Amino acid sequence: LSEKHLGKDHIDLADTVHSLAVVYGNAGDAKKMKELLERTVMIEEKHFGPNHIKVAQSLCHLGYAVCNLGDNARFEECTARALKIQESHYGEEHVETADTIVQMGSVHLLKGDKAKAKVLQAQGLQILEDHFGKGHSRTAQALGTLCATCCSLQDYVTGKDLADRAIAISEAKGGNEAQLAQFKQLQQVCEMMTKRGAAKKK
Repeated sequence: LSEKHLGKDHIDLADTVHSLAVVYGNAGDAKKMKELLERTVMIEEKHFGPNHIKVAQSLCHLGYAVCNLGDNARFEECTARALKIQESHYGEEHVETADTIVQMGSVHLLKGDKAKAKVLQAQGLQILEDHFGKGHSRTAQALGTLCATCCSLQDYVTGKDLADRAIAISEAKGGNEAQLAQFKQLQQVCEMMTKRGAAKKK
């Protein structure tokens, strides 16, 4: 099926356009990712309505794209709207809301509210761990995100524990190399700052 036969706004193209957007995002092209996801959201809203669960998923990814382009206000708008739809559809504390709660924590981190960011990211991580288990691959990114926030709060002991856990999961489950490298970098920062703090106390 193609745009030529269906038209650019046909619902049967939405999943394909969304998948293509993720490909561009993984390749580092946030601008193209944003354009394709805006189109996906438009198609899904037109077909399903503005509060459909598929719209929420697309909004989450759109939020990620606009965040990478520096549009923090729209990042918050997309993430908050997605979470509202998900909680209305699934209920609060449902596993399908967990990643969006973690993302909402990142919104608050960018706004300078590090404490609120930590609370939300810990909440999302807890939901994932309660559902999948502490060693599941789905928890690794949430661990890394919370670790980075702990570092921003200068809580390097907690940060190192989170980084250690993220690394162990990523290595055991064969996570992607870029993500693993990020976790190891966070671990090194936590180790270095913890040692520096201990040296100052002597």
